[in-house]
Amino acid sequence: MKRFNDLRTRPTLFIFVVVLFLGFLVTNPRIMVTAVYAQEPRPEHEEQGNVVRRGDQRFNYLLRDGQQNLRVELDTQDHVVSTQTVSESPSEAKRIRATDTPSGPSSTLVTGSDPSLLDLEWKYGLFGSGIGLSRMSVFDIDNDDSLEMIMGGSAGGGFGADDFWYVVEHTGSDQYDQVWSSEQYGASIARIAVADTDHNQIGEIYVGLSNGTIYVYDGLTLEETGSFSAAGSLVALVVADVEHDGSQEIVVTDGSKIYVYAADSFALEWAATAYGGSDIAVANVDADAAPEIVTTTSGHGYVIDGLSHNLEWDYVGSFGSKIQLGDIDSDGMAEIVGAASWYKITAFDVDIKTPKWEIATSLDIGALRVADTDGDNVPEVLYGDGQWGSIHCFDGATKTQRWAIKNPDHGVTDIAVGDVNHDNVMEVLWGAGATSTGEDHLHIADIVTGSIEWQNIHLDGPLSAVDVGDVDDDGQDEIVMVSYESNNGYDDGIIHIFDATTHALEWRSTDLPNIHAWTGVKSLKISDVDDDGDTEFVIATAHLYDGLIQIYNGKTHALERQSPTYNGASFTALGIADVDNDGETEIVVGQDREHTGAAGVYLIVFDGATATEEWKSVGLDTYWGYVYDIELADVDNDTHIELIASLAGSKVYIYDGVTHQLDGIKDISAYALETFNVDADSQTEILVGTGSGVVEVYNGATFEFETEFKLGNGAILGLLVDDVDQDGQYEWLISEAGNLSIYNGVTKALLWRKDNFGQSTGYFNHLNSRDLDFDGTKEVVLGSSFALYQFGSNLNQSPRLLVYLPSILRNHCTSLYTDNFENPASGWYVGDNGNVRFEYLNDEYRLLIRNPRWWAGARPNVAIENAIVTVDVRNVTGEPSSYGLQFGIANNWSQFYSFEITPDGYYNLFRYSSNSGWTLLARDVSPHIYLGQATNRLRIVRSGSQISAYANGQLLKSLSDSTFTGTRYLGVIVTSFDEPDIDVRFDNFTVDSATCDRGTTLYQVSTSEAGTQREGSWKSDQNLKNK
Repeated sequence: MKRFNDLRTRPTLFIFVVVLFLGFLVTNPRIMVTAVYAQEPRPEHEEQGNVVRRGDQRFNYLLRDGQQNLRVELDTQDHVVSTQTVSESPSEAKRIRATDTPSGPSSTLVTGSDPSLLDLEWKYGLFGSGIGLSRMSVFDIDNDDSLEMIMGGSAGGGFGADDFWYVVEHTGSDQYDQVWSSEQYGASIARIAVADTDHNQIGEIYVGLSNGTIYVYDGLTLEETGSFSAAGSLVALVVADVEHDGSQEIVVTDGSKIYVYAADSFALEWAATAYGGSDIAVANVDADAAPEIVTTTSGHGYVIDGLSHNLEWDYVGSFGSKIQLGDIDSDGMAEIVGAASWYKITAFDVDIKTPKWEIATSLDIGALRVADTDGDNVPEVLYGDGQWGSIHCFDGATKTQRWAIKNPDHGVTDIAVGDVNHDNVMEVLWGAGATSTGEDHLHIADIVTGSIEWQNIHLDGPLSAVDVGDVDDDGQDEIVMVSYESNNGYDDGIIHIFDATTHALEWRSTDLPNIHAWTGVKSLKISDVDDDGDTEFVIATAHLYDGLIQIYNGKTHALERQSPTYNGASFTALGIADVDNDGETEIVVGQDREHTGAAGVYLIVFDGATATEEWKSVGLDTYWGYVYDIELADVDNDTHIELIASLAGSKVYIYDGVTHQLDGIKDISAYALETFNVDADSQTEILVGTGSGVVEVYNGATFEFETEFKLGNGAILGLLVDDVDQDGQYEWLISEAGNLSIYNGVTKALLWRKDNFGQSTGYFNHLNSRDLDFDGTKEVVLGSSFALYQFGSNLNQSPRLLVYLPSILRNHCTSLYTDNFENPASGWYVGDNGNVRFEYLNDEYRLLIRNPRWWAGARPNVAIENAIVTVDVRNVTGEPSSYGLQFGIANNWSQFYSFEITPDGYYNLFRYSSNSGWTLLARDVSPHIYLGQATNRLRIVRSGSQISAYANGQLLKSLSDSTFTGTRYLGVIVTSFDEPDIDVRFDNFTVDSATCDRGTTLYQVSTSEAGTQREGSWKSDQNLKNK
């Protein structure tokens, strides 16, 4: 199927249907059809096109022993009729595959970049498939008296080996969370082992890759502490004191040989040129003082003395495919417990060199573990059936089954035991689902009750469809993300809403209503699309293969409406703005042809309030192509929004949003788009990220090529220009398949880079930059093929304030008006009279005051009586001046109040009238005001005569003044002092009801006509304004 990391390959169309294999396998087979043969009988297929049912014939595809691909024929009652081996994996063509994977796990910072520019603040990752294939461990790795669970997973899905690992911990009330995860490795993980090798009460995690590389991580910091290359390949690994000298060794087998390395220095201590195997373990299995190394192959079982390195026992016939060691009979010596691939588990007494007992199983054996499950210091034998079945626990002395817990998924990868939720009762955990094409889970069950207490949600990446904003209108930002799919591609993407500051999960969907999103969810955006004051979020997806958008209420999470479907063409990119200057918000989407029945690939404009089509382009010049990105901006200064769309890898289209005239088309290997005034003149440029890592720059008025910058090597999937560190200079953020880079906006020097994101980093140009924690710098939020990330800047930031606004400001008031200034026709005054320049610039509203001792205010056509008005403001120059909010503005500007701050930390509250001039109501210095060029979030609450002023979530002053009351306008203000050319930028201007009355309406709102402005000089004797 389609892949995310390069140009599309197009298979024959698959349509999914659900078939429930009772008692055997759950899968979502798909129906192969074409437009020409739509009336013919349609055999049903599983995910990759492999037949699982034709009439009364039913088939299932399984993986045996991690190697053999099997086709199992079932009768109508789902009983096995026959089994045959097939040569290729039925899941090799997984839709999202990594082709440009990194070679190691660490972040690679390019020489010359500053690794301190951004730090990872939060990460939310997949559990992946194949959970536990590289072994599970339960260990208190950080010495906090709480057990962690360490295991691996596969980010690519299908039957692939593990390629990343993570730590899971109980977080309260039957909830477990992935508290840390590695990045994706360039080679598969063969084995993960945990031990406290330096005896400091902190565990070390040893990650052995199939290529022979071993990485070591500190259990407290989870930072890499070392790595080395062991054997040329690695099959199994164990960490133990092999020589009984108090020092730990790393024991590795490549399948034929054994290598023993010092755990502290990684030095090779000794090696055996034979006796390797498919599994390896270490314990004292005989009556001498030295531990033994035990291995097993298909024809032999070997026991090697850890001190003399001599072969003590060669058991012809093999110990099995899996081995565990433990003193199961309390004789003071560990026994070998070996599981064959099918039907039996055998225990061996090494001291007398004989099999001890055998347990018969009814199925193949997926996993084996010897562990103490009841706290009596005598280990039991646990195994998991290879196909559905159960987790079984046997007494090692009596061979009687103590308990069994039903496994709801297909197969078991590994088993571990521990009191992981601190309830003084042991839990058993296991990974399941790796041997079928269905979903994969980590299950945690109570051993006493036999009930499963928790299992993870199986998400399928990318997790790149993400946006940031106050989606529920509570005064605090949220991170909203929807996964591409779930349950290994068989179910819809899952929507997540996180608190942007605490990252607590506020809400998560279970299924997308009314649809089956077979082609995945491609894009998500937050906006008040129907202009009703309630924020919504919009997703671009499809029902089956037929494209549609869904619009959800940001507060209730209910589906408000969805668009009609468009046959055979899923929806990809999203843009939201008033594109036709009618005062109402539109949603612009692009398409992706999914099958030959589609009419073509189009741009479509929907009415935000009704989700009905307003306009559709002619077919774009492609057959199997798809729209990758949409940018909406007035790039030619004609007051009309342009619809700029990239056709992945081939073209850029530019349409006039009002007239729908095609203004331009360019043959460019285009992906991500951005609009920005690159050279700081009066003309906005169009930035086009290409498939070769080049950003091409085009004049927004003439659409002619201006320049280009080589900023990457692969397709530029994400492109964002923003002042991330709030130092007054813009940075360029570039994401490719597996990395994110930040460049100086002027010199294009590399400032920072992080690799190893997996794939699909910032896919469909989902890069977000926003000050989420009021620290004066912006966080960067993006997703990739297997994780959602938040990075924070370390530079130029004021002390972080993790403080929420008072409850009156967080009581879910309805947003009555909001403007992020991305739409230059949103209703603010634009002009330049020589004294002041008013303009939209790079998604902000700019006031540039050229004269000293001058003030200027601007407002949209928005008026209300009792209001909460909020704005983000920054002083680009950092020169002495004041700037902030205006409120209580009379229609003719003869009266108003202002709340202004200065770059050195003061605030002023003024009352102004044309008759009496400026009256100072309050002034003071505050530590809550960020200094210099940093962004400050200012807020005024006006309720009757009461006025409260806030900065960055902190109350600065509350007073009463009833001079000007009633319904009045709101806006922004800048005042210069003794210096000219004061440049101040505003963003995220929001108006809420101070009374939180959902019936409140604005006295006047008009975005189809520009707002007004007022300015004037102030004399030196009016020193109230001059600090």
